[in-house]
Amino acid sequence: MGVYKAKEGKTKDGRVWFFRVRYQDMSGRNKQYKSGKFATKKEAEIAELEFRLKIHKHENMDDITIEEMIEGENKMDEIISEYSKIEMICIHEGFVESVKSKLPKEKIMPIHLYLTYEWLRA
Repeated sequence: MGVYKAKEGKTKDGRVWFFRVRYQDMSGRNKQYKSGKFATKKEAEIAELEFRLKIHKHENMDDITIEEMIEGENKMDEIISEYSKIEMICIHEGFVESVKSKLPKEKIMPIHLYLTYEWLRA
């Protein structure tokens, strides 16, 4: 949606610029995100671009629960089981403990996600 200058006052340190973005999460739900305030318009534009890149890669943009993830895995297993067997389920290492008791232990494959582009880390 864009970058805006706040109509209502500045923050204590003079920040007035913010951005607002509408998007669909991975489950198809419409979402709107409003950022905190930035000191300059350029800072807000850069933050908006970074947020849009994050959305595009679906990085931490869904609010799916562990139960919904497990339900999705079971549904996927149901759909493709006549064609192929699901041998592994990649789970972010931070969620392994949460799903251990709900999925077959031998199917869980913990993974570590990290940024590979230096310019995205700045």
